[in-house]
Amino acid sequence: AEGNCAAKASVDIALHDLVGKILDKPWFKIWGYNQEDTPLTTFTIGIDKPEVVTEKVKEAAPYKILKVKIGRGTDEEMINTIRKVTDIPLCVDVNQGWKDKHEALDKIHWLKEQGVVFVEQPM
Repeated sequence: AEGNCAAKASVDIALHDLVGKILDKPWFKIWGYNQEDTPLTTFTIGIDKPEVVTEKVKEAAPYKILKVKIGRGTDEEMINTIRKVTDIPLCVDVNQGWKDKHEALDKIHWLKEQGVVFVEQPM
């Protein structure tokens, strides 16, 4: 479809994945990058029940930063649950879940105190 960038990107990604599997190498090695010099990537923790969030955080132990989905009224519960398991830096993706700028600012200040280094799409 003309201009359908998402479809084109999905084919591109699938082909890159196929090449990596055929060569049995991750793309940073194919491109000749040093893994120590590459940017950090996050592990995303979706909105869920505390016991599921706890398990996902444990699964993400090798990662140096977590991305946490919030914005559905359980923000503090999500962050507090994660903080019971780890103190690594967090970034949050609110997906425009906050509707009021005052609420957003209050939550952002609280999140900073919880070790959140980045807030994505607050409103």
